[in-house]
Formats: sequence, structure tokens, C-alpha cells
Amino acid sequence: MLKILAPLILLLGPIQPAAAATFDVTTERAGRDGAFMRINFGVKSNADRLAHSIFVDCTAFDSSQAPVNTGTGVIKNIQPGEKAFGTVNMRFETDMKSASCRFSHASY
Repeated sequence: MLKILAPLILLLGPIQPAAAATFDVTTERAGRDGAFMRINFGVKSNADRLAHSIFVDCTAFDSSQAPVNTGTGVIKNIQPGEKAFGTVNMRFETDMKSASCRFSHASY
């Protein structure tokens, strides 16, 4: 199993858990764009070094705040103290009214 994962680990770099407080994630805007729901999010890095990839999970909710759909976005090469923005696109489902994004994980 390790032989299979080794090339992948070398390619992606080590994925290390980071405390959620290391990255501040904000949901900037969510809206319908044709057949898709477009969710814009921001990430501010409070880390002490360059983060090669920061993964953010966004969930869309209906009017009763039940989750309808989810997607993941990534921001690449964010420096300490820098704020960067990303977008998650997901297929529009009936009655998507709001969205929320949260930090998932990062690789350094």
C-alpha cells in the first residue's frame, strides 16, 4: 500500500492537519449563475509559512437551512498574512437559498 501512495505523496506534498484557527474562512457571496450555484469564499492565512494548497468545503442550504449540496474549492500558494479568494461551483438544486464555507485541510 505504501508503494502505491509514495508517488502520490511526492507529487502532492505532505498533507498536514492544520488548526482551523490558522486559516480564517469567510463566505463572501453565493448566488445562482444559470444551472450552477456559485459560492465565493475568502481565506486569510495566519500560518507561519507558505501553504501550497488550502482546501475549503462549502455547503448550500435551502430555505429551512437543510443542506442541499456541497462542494470543495482550493486556493494555491498563499503566503502568511495574505488573503486570497476562491470559488466553488455546484449544480443548482431546487430552493438553494444560502451557503456556508469552512476550512477542510492544507498542504505545506
